Amino acid sequence: MAAQKRDHYNFARITVLKQQGSEEAMALLKKAAHQVQPIMIRHKWSVPVLAEFSPRNPGLLGVNQYESGSGTGAIRLRLRRPTQNSVFYDFDFILGTLLHEMSHIVHQHHKEPFWKLYHELNVELDELMTKGIAGTGQGFDAPSAGRLGGKGPGAHNPSPAVLRAAMVKAAEERQRMQTLVP
Repeated sequence: MAAQKRDHYNFARITVLKQQGSEEAMALLKKAAHQVQPIMIRHKWSVPVLAEFSPRNPGLLGVNQYESGSGTGAIRLRLRRPTQNSVFYDFDFILGTLLHEMSHIVHQHHKEPFWKLYHELNVELDELMTKGIAGTGQGFDAPSAGRLGGKGPGAHNPSPAVLRAAMVKAAEERQRMQTLVP
């Protein structure tokens, strides 16, 4: 029963544009959704749709569309470069945009509480990724217990210093990528 409750906090449906590269687009969105699911579980967020979109405004990277009375109806992300439709953004850039739109689940406007939550979500994501946790965080989604046949902890059990360094590096890279928008 607990697994069913945990599985509820996710994106119910994922859609992509019907154009060349749609398989890669679907793989990127599924991977992103899987990566942020532990965050959705922790915050008890469910979003009906995660979708690719291609708005006319080249600077628009994502939107969080609200449904009257029920909150977020869809999160839509730009996955491809506006001037090169066959070139996808880096996965970390897509994750940063997704976290931005997820922050809008709680805070509609780009004010201090929004940016505080966005920063907290980035820290959560960095911790999860460094530990190798995604999806429900259970079963095959759980972190590794160590290297099979090896000695000592594996890459998914880093020391606190290594964990902090990796988190800082990942957060800085996502922030750098967000400032390099087309």
